[in-house]
Amino acid sequence: MPPPDPYTSDMNVIPGAGVKITEVDKEVMFLILTLWKDDWGLFIARLPLVVDELERLMQADSKADALMSAHAAKILGNIAIIAQCLKQLELYQPWATQFDQVIQANIDLYRDVWSKTRGNFRQSHEAFLRKEFDEAARVAKPSGGKFTYPYSKRRTKETVDTMRRAEASRDIIWAKIDQVTQKHVTDFENTCVYELLSRPQTLRRTAEWVEPAKTDSKAESIANRDLWELNKPPSKLFLDEPAQEPKKFKPEIKSKTKVKTKGDPTEPATAEVATPPAEATQPKFAVDAKALKVFRTLFFDPKVTTTPSLIP
Repeated sequence: MPPPDPYTSDMNVIPGAGVKITEVDKEVMFLILTLWKDDWGLFIARLPLVVDELERLMQADSKADALMSAHAAKILGNIAIIAQCLKQLELYQPWATQFDQVIQANIDLYRDVWSKTRGNFRQSHEAFLRKEFDEAARVAKPSGGKFTYPYSKRRTKETVDTMRRAEASRDIIWAKIDQVTQKHVTDFENTCVYELLSRPQTLRRTAEWVEPAKTDSKAESIANRDLWELNKPPSKLFLDEPAQEPKKFKPEIKSKTKVKTKGDPTEPATAEVATPPAEATQPKFAVDAKALKVFRTLFFDPKVTTTPSLIP
């Protein structure tokens, strides 16, 4: 049978004409009705226990499994995940299970205090259950990637437009919620929801995409940077020289310096003198005194104290 009103999950199930109800059917319907009604039966048995029993029955009896359609199995699968999370919380904090018992034992007291301190929330709850609220739910459906928000990606025109589109879709949802709330809730300012939503918070919006200005002074790539700075000789070569501005190094242009053979030679400009290449290390050979004298005669060097006419 259909529910008595569209805002409740309480349903009544009656057998059809000529349909024989088996024991397996009765057990399955009892467990499902316990989940549907959400009354004292579910409160006493607890959601994890009811879901575990329904899962055990479906695995033990193929007839019980055949009663579940694909849509019902999908819903029960989601409920099983929630039940397992609640079970883990109860195992981690067993003392928290007494909260529901204390609240149910003093429900009238808490309800009276709630209505006096935070106003009547019934109007807001009923407004959210109205058919008009389905429009907000339809807009909030995450289809077509309209809520994709690539915040961690690099800013480009595509990513900025995607973020602005997601923010605009969110604004439409809140506009629908505000429209339904203002229409059906008369004392909304005294509710906790109003207090939560009216807190001063900075709303961050993504600005429109602006093409970056192209300037001539933009940073050069590594390959086009000043080669003088990248290939500067070791600092010990510049100990006795003042600090210099880096010069543009053009490897394709060779400096031509004419060495003067007459007069006082002048030092060429520092910028035009290329760094002298490191001299290759010549191998050394050990020879006796006679061979050394012969080599010094053949390759005369005035810097050496020994001369061809001098006998050691």
